[in-house]
Amino acid sequence: MKKNIFKISLIISLIAILLGVLNINVNATSTSLEADKNTANTLLANFLSDYISENSNCLYYINSNRTKLYNKANERFNYVDLVDYTLDNISKDGDAVKIEIRIKAKGKNGENWSTEGSKVYFKIINDNGTYKINDTDFFDKTSQEGIIGDAIPVLVIAGIIFVVFFVIVIVLLFVFLNMAKKKSNKN
Repeated sequence: MKKNIFKISLIISLIAILLGVLNINVNATSTSLEADKNTANTLLANFLSDYISENSNCLYYINSNRTKLYNKANERFNYVDLVDYTLDNISKDGDAVKIEIRIKAKGKNGENWSTEGSKVYFKIINDNGTYKINDTDFFDKTSQEGIIGDAIPVLVIAGIIFVVFFVIVIVLLFVFLNMAKKKSNKN
């Protein structure tokens, strides 16, 4: 009986120790993730602040190894007037921290468009202690083509609703005309 109690208490002790070790690892991972999220959010805030104030230093925050992204950022810099933004979501996406924001922006220097509430994302990576924007759809969605692309699904749905409404009106008109014709034939 004493041997069974000893075995049970030994097993319970081992389980408690393992759970303690696992808890430490989970907390360390959670703390690291929160630190990544906070740093990435700060980087994005700095990038957007520089972008709003039309400071070309905002290009510093773009991963220069991503040539297409860097060039697009450099090209679009003079055509987007970012008025405001609000944080929507921060999450981990593989090795990157994905930050989603809603923007209020308009075109400038000859581009005539505006958007309010468009959702864009930024993926920020930690490359040997340096955080950089590695991917984003910000520059695609802040252009005339991007605004039209966002509006197409809404226009399609509105078009379908309009067609359905139009068909219902035609059918009702046809039914009422037939009823009126039958009524006049009886008289």
